[in-house]
Amino acid sequence: MKKRSSKAKNKKAPKNVTLDELAGMMANGFTEVGGEFRKVYDRIDDLDERLSGQIKILDQKISTVNTNVLGLQYDYRKVVARIENLELNAFGSVQQ
Repeated sequence: MKKRSSKAKNKKAPKNVTLDELAGMMANGFTEVGGEFRKVYDRIDDLDERLSGQIKILDQKISTVNTNVLGLQYDYRKVVARIENLELNAFGSVQQ
């Protein structure tokens, strides 16, 4: 069986708070929340700086890859032209 607890035993007498005390508690609460927001904003700034750095690195790598691809395309075209020239010399026409 469950014990019944008396609500009268658990009730505390309400504490009287003055308006000045309440205003002070509110001000302290806002100051604390403001400090927490500052921490969050600082963290976001740190993450933004790190992400910006990583994006710059990725941009550099993409540029390098693009340069390499362009070089490979140029080499491919040179090889195709060379093969076509050899076929013209050997057969008199380009073989398909």
